[in-house]
Amino acid sequence: MTLKKTLQIYLAILVIICAVMAYFYHLSTTSRDDLEVAQDRVQASLAVVAEYRAAMLMLVDSARSFASTGKKEFRDQYNNIVNYLHGTVPRSPERFFMPGVAVSIMDVVNKVGYSDKELAYIKEADRISESLIPYEEEAMNAAEGLFPDARGQFTVRGMPDREKATAMLYSDEYLAKTNEIINQLNMMNRAMQEMMEADLSKAENGFDKAMLGFELIALIVIVFCAIFLFRVI
Repeated sequence: MTLKKTLQIYLAILVIICAVMAYFYHLSTTSRDDLEVAQDRVQASLAVVAEYRAAMLMLVDSARSFASTGKKEFRDQYNNIVNYLHGTVPRSPERFFMPGVAVSIMDVVNKVGYSDKELAYIKEADRISESLIPYEEEAMNAAEGLFPDARGQFTVRGMPDREKATAMLYSDEYLAKTNEIINQLNMMNRAMQEMMEADLSKAENGFDKAMLGFELIALIVIVFCAIFLFRVI
């Protein structure tokens, strides 16, 4: 075989090897991007569910504090949390996800990218929480001396009844519902953990395999070049 023919063959092989190397490089870059996306999703998912859990606990605490003390600051705090949850006021600029935007917490949840299973848990928690708002309002109104009229409007004024208000917000029924909210969020956390571990593992495995392929092809190029130089010399 002539030197020219040998060079043509080696050049063709080298082109193929370089093409394969470029493919593995692209694959490693894509896998790295997938890993970063998965990590960002984990961070956003954890931040939003932690934010929601904290709001639920603060809502209960504010209602109980107002019921037992009658201090306006706790009623204002409760109203501010409800407004924040419903998106009638802008989110704090310090929030990790969608800062400074007037959007309801459930709209935020829908934009994070939770799985259907995860969404089912937080939607159930939110349904229970929303169902408790009229009950909490009734208790706080009782603490303020406002009672329902025949139409259910709190227009009847009387003596503040903090004992009744406190009893309502520590009743077995209320405790059962608030505990169920936390239970739903705990189950969501477990579902999130399973999904996140699977997503991160998949992304990490893809990146590792791509890098291994890239390194093997690089090694083949080195060996190929060494053989080529040996043959030519």
